[in-house]
Amino acid sequence: THTQAGEYDAALAYYDGIIARASSDFIKAQATYESGLVFQAIGQNDAALAKFLFAVENYPLSYYSYLSLVALLDASGTVSELDRGLVDYFAGQYAVAIAAFDRYLASNPADNDGTAYYYRALSRRNMSFYDEALQDYEVFIANYSSHPKWGDAWGEKAFIEWSQKGDYTKAAQTMLDFVKAAPNTNLATDYLMSAARIYERDGQYAKAVETWARVANEYPGTSNAANAVFLMGVIYYRQGEYAPALESFNRSMVASQSASDQSRALLWIGKSQEKLGNMEAAATAWREGQNRNAGGYYSERARDILLERAPFAPITSSNLSPNLEQERADADTWMRLTFNLGSDVDLNGLGVLAVDARVIRGQEFWELGLFEKARLEFENLRTELETNQDAVGSYRLTNYLLDLGLYRSAIFAARQTLTIAGLDDHAESMMAPAYFSRIRYGLYYSDLVLPEAQKYGFDPLFFFSVMRQESFFEGFVSSSAGARGLMQVIPSTGAQIASELGKPVGYTDKDLYRPYVSVLFGSYYLSKNRTLFEGDLYSTLAAYNGGPGNSLQWKQLSGEDPDLFLESVRFEETRNYIRNIYEIYTVYRRLYGTAE
Repeated sequence: THTQAGEYDAALAYYDGIIARASSDFIKAQATYESGLVFQAIGQNDAALAKFLFAVENYPLSYYSYLSLVALLDASGTVSELDRGLVDYFAGQYAVAIAAFDRYLASNPADNDGTAYYYRALSRRNMSFYDEALQDYEVFIANYSSHPKWGDAWGEKAFIEWSQKGDYTKAAQTMLDFVKAAPNTNLATDYLMSAARIYERDGQYAKAVETWARVANEYPGTSNAANAVFLMGVIYYRQGEYAPALESFNRSMVASQSASDQSRALLWIGKSQEKLGNMEAAATAWREGQNRNAGGYYSERARDILLERAPFAPITSSNLSPNLEQERADADTWMRLTFNLGSDVDLNGLGVLAVDARVIRGQEFWELGLFEKARLEFENLRTELETNQDAVGSYRLTNYLLDLGLYRSAIFAARQTLTIAGLDDHAESMMAPAYFSRIRYGLYYSDLVLPEAQKYGFDPLFFFSVMRQESFFEGFVSSSAGARGLMQVIPSTGAQIASELGKPVGYTDKDLYRPYVSVLFGSYYLSKNRTLFEGDLYSTLAAYNGGPGNSLQWKQLSGEDPDLFLESVRFEETRNYIRNIYEIYTVYRRLYGTAE
């Protein structure tokens, strides 16, 4: 670098250029910090302190601002206690953040805008000082209604009240008090929905229904209105009150704006009619529902009910060894016809992309085992091809990445090829040559998956569906929650499984990135949860994603009804997880089944 070479003026000019061009505060924070270090290196300490202070005051969310704060304090620089507390908070240094906010509030007991109270509450919450956090929230809410975080504070306070203090009634009332104080804000309907959910969590079903009814009656034009009356229907249905449940689901159908929500309402209209003994009306609702949002979860679920097919029912016969060579030839022909390609266009190989610097670097990174860096290079190229609507380039890249083994990016490249061809929605995209679907819903790592699926008695297509949802078949991927590998196993669970299985020998967390270990652990953990839930795959999937303890609670609310179980799941991520895998499995079943 310029600094290492002693070219300090060039280094400063370089960082100034980055700051001038960058749109990201995180990049600006890093460049400002590095610039400060250069000034320190040449003995211009006042200029260095000015850089560090600027980063602290202007980019508190960046970790480089925290490094700037440390450098500033080490050099005996001065900084506002409020800015110091904010930077410490965003760096996860909650104890010193609290101390800084304490000093700031002691010096500014009345002349402050409430920011210190709010972030001290967050810091205390993150250190499990819940009573003290609640005190700060109360002061903040009572005195700083014009603060941009005022609305958020109500929700955070309520969350502590029910999740940590166990006071569900008080938490719900906190939400209702916000709605009373600010009925016309964007948060009002969300907080009414939250209050109803809190009541529902505590078994206060009458109050939950009453609160959801307020959403529908007081905010009829909002997106939450249809969902509120739908959830009312679920409560009625769970309690065996099928007539009011039917009325609620009919209201939800009328209020729903999306095809997905409409198919959801129709599924439950059918279930309610069935309970009321109106079988023809039930079948009519399900038939309408299966056509309302083709390929969506509720549409496919209605179809399975009409076919009297259990959820995730395995197919009777399948072909897991399709002729990909012939299917690729068919796809080549389709590409030529769809995009009017001449005979001079060679679809075998990368063509002009072979000399693209990103392909060259990506290949080298891949061969060195630097998979993340390789992916970034190929993704940069893929998104450029997408922006340029380059179908031929996207198709060539698809085949190259497939051969390379970067399956996630290959899947995205295949999908964008179809989008460029005008096949935007899911149903249209499935009408393209089978080769594209084989890539998007591939049998990757089948040498690992098939033996494990057979060992535990899983339909291999179910296992492929879970793997696709978890990682898109990208073995080196990790999540923000720390989950790793093809089956996204978190380290603590991985250590437990390794202990129970007694392998691999010398296990470490890094082993979770190994496909063999990830498939081994994922299949074992799925099987373990399936045994716990006596074969119920909805509960099994919920346990895999949201934890077995939570899944047990949801199971108690729903009995043996898989549809009721899904709507009883309180984590939106887990509900989406189950729905997505159901949709994916439906595609796999149709794509590889020989009797579908």
